[in-house]
Amino acid sequence: MKILIDTICAECKAVRIDVFTENAGEYPDCTCGAATERLWSFGVSVRGDEIPGGVWIHHGLCNTDGTPRRYDSYTEINRECKRRGLTRWTDMYDESETREGREHLAHMKSAEYQQDRRERREARIMRGKEL
Repeated sequence: MKILIDTICAECKAVRIDVFTENAGEYPDCTCGAATERLWSFGVSVRGDEIPGGVWIHHGLCNTDGTPRRYDSYTEINRECKRRGLTRWTDMYDESETREGREHLAHMKSAEYQQDRRERREARIMRGKEL
């Protein structure tokens, strides 16, 4: 059975992605002629702490004079909440517990939204095939 792996050259450190091999342990040689070994990579998904572009908060965590304050990371927001003795809304409520949240969830389940989502996905697939 063929398996799909990634390999790395022991000498020139060149990486080849999606290499088919028959036997685990027997990998094709690099273009430089050196032996290759399997490159173990793990798909890790980590949410970054930064907020791209920042977020302006107008209520609760604003400046002392009432003007909006910009936060560039979740850590900043958590630190300011702790300093002021406040609890973040997302730590207390689930999205389905508010009217807006319930309306949003109902919209996402609607046939109109599902059809629009399918069309967007098909358009992305077609664009990928055209490239």
